[in-house]
Parts: sequence; C-alpha cells; structure tokens
Amino acid sequence: MKTLKKISLFLFLLITLSSFTSSTELYKGKWKGEDKGDIGLFILSDDGYATFETDGKVMGGKSYVQNGAEASMEYEVNEKVKPFTIDFIIKFNKNKKELGRLKGILKILDNDKMLLSIGFGGAPRPKNFEKDVITLNRIK
Repeated sequence: MKTLKKISLFLFLLITLSSFTSSTELYKGKWKGEDKGDIGLFILSDDGYATFETDGKVMGGKSYVQNGAEASMEYEVNEKVKPFTIDFIIKFNKNKKELGRLKGILKILDNDKMLLSIGFGGAPRPKNFEKDVITLNRIK
C-alpha cells in the first residue's frame, strides 16, 4: 500500500534524523486501507492519538519506540474547512518536543468510508484528492 508505506517511511526517517452523529465521531475509529494488495490499519483514537500499522509494524499512538527514542503521534482535525484538514504531530514523549508534522486532508464519504491524502517529505498539504489518496474503510 503505497500511501501507508510512505507514511511509515516518513515516520521512520523523521525519528532517525531526529534520533449520524457529529462528524467528529465519524472519523474516529479503526480503519483499513488497501492499495495494490498491501493492507494497512489506521486508528484515530478518541483521546487524539493516531496509529499506523503496516507489514506488522506499528507506528504512533501514545507511545512507541524507534531507534531508542520513545515518541507519540497525535492528530488534529479542522472541521471548519472543506475538505477537513488533518495534521499528524510526532513528539518526543520525554519533553513533548515536536519532531515533525504530516499535513493532510480527509473527506468522510459515509459512516464507514473516508478518503485521506497526505503531503509527504515536507510537501505542502494537498488541496484535493487527485494524488496519493487512499480509501479507508471502517473496521467494526
């Protein structure tokens, strides 16, 4: 799954180099995406943490260790704009210093399906869903 692999690669490099209810309820939960046969899981928790899992590797959440550094990944969504914007914020757990930020957009298609597009490698936030888009399906 190209997009989830890019997310995982970005997070790895970042750590290495740094050593109908309201719509709010709709994007939170556990999601699955598939791209060219690769499957990845994506979790947006109620308490503001994001977790990616692909190829058996978990990145993000409240606490994960990579290359000896303990970090977390939070998310923020702005529902006041269309499409919604989403930021994934990677921080050291020890001092809460921000290591990096992935900027993306999301669009809720229905209660169980949404689109996600993220700017990788320092790219600006995408403006539409024409490139690097993944369809996520809710896991119940």
